[in-house]
Amino acid sequence: MEYVESVSDDNIYGNGIVKQNGLVIFVKGSIKGEKIKFGLIKNEKRFSFGKLIRVIKKSENREKPVCKYYDMCGGCHLMHINKVYEEKVKYNYIKDYFSNYCVKDIIPFSNSYRNKITLHVKDNILGFYREETNEIIDVDKCMLVSDKINKVISAIKKLDLKEVKEIIIRESYTTGEVLVKFDGDVCYKDLCNIVHSIYINNKKVYGKDYITEVIDNITYTIYPDSFFQVNTVMMKKLYDLVKLYAGCGNRLLDLYCGTGTIGIYLKDNYKDVLGIELNKKAILNANINKEINNIKNISFKCMDCKDIKEDYYDTVVVDPPRSGMNKKTIKFLNDMKSKKLIYVSCNPTTLKRDIKLLDSYSVCEITPVNIFYRTSHIESVCLLESKF
Repeated sequence: MEYVESVSDDNIYGNGIVKQNGLVIFVKGSIKGEKIKFGLIKNEKRFSFGKLIRVIKKSENREKPVCKYYDMCGGCHLMHINKVYEEKVKYNYIKDYFSNYCVKDIIPFSNSYRNKITLHVKDNILGFYREETNEIIDVDKCMLVSDKINKVISAIKKLDLKEVKEIIIRESYTTGEVLVKFDGDVCYKDLCNIVHSIYINNKKVYGKDYITEVIDNITYTIYPDSFFQVNTVMMKKLYDLVKLYAGCGNRLLDLYCGTGTIGIYLKDNYKDVLGIELNKKAILNANINKEINNIKNISFKCMDCKDIKEDYYDTVVVDPPRSGMNKKTIKFLNDMKSKKLIYVSCNPTTLKRDIKLLDSYSVCEITPVNIFYRTSHIESVCLLESKF
């Protein structure tokens, strides 16, 4: 059965919200203020899902998706709305979700290109997963990466990929270097003239060990599995915000430091910096970053953040995985009572959970950062200060 209704609201996942006889219906691809025709496709206990058939009255915020795979691919969620409205939706989401705290204006994106892309392969078909399935959509171009990465994708599609399961392509925004990692055997010779590094099954088979990114005269190395923010321009804006919040001091602790990117970025603001990370490869990478930049006042330890010993640091920066921090790490931070705690998060749910548990600190403000353009994801930076 088909229905005609007005869309009363929308959400960060790209769904318009229709209310019909007390029932909430999520209709993907519709926008607040629109009048739409839709059909019901799935019913849950508290809400239902609808499929958009036609937009009868369009929103001024609607934009034609530039990607021909948008209706199939699960990678993007917000390509049907314009940039300004996307950032309004994301800001409102964070403001409503953290309604008890001070939420600052969102830092808007200024470069839409990702520096990393992961492609899946099955039966020689190369592409992305269809939303909420393991079905692979055959793609020849992604609108969220540069022309250079898309050129590499075109070259890879000409290879025999029958033994390959996954491919990661990484590009340096500042140096233009490209690294490709294959999960599975492949004849890679035809790629050698357009990329700088090739790994097969975690072994380098061509070119450099790593590619490099240069930000504010700091050189960062990027290996196949290095954690590095997916948007280099927005990464600088994010780190500038962390630097502003951190200010200056004597000792800085960088928990979940990964390859040391944040600690190294703040090296001139603190006399002594310590980075803690569980991943051994990341620590090796961090020490290489330290050496090539000739940094003397930073050190790294390979250990679980929950096992860190009692000590005092003026400021702590935490950038945990989506799962957030464990209770032992939170207890350590509560006991230490640093002057400042800066929490960088890609998951509002675990951020909200953790800051409630950090009872030695008061939340000063939260700033959303639109790193993940066109998707439902949003980065946030939270500044906390000691109550004592």
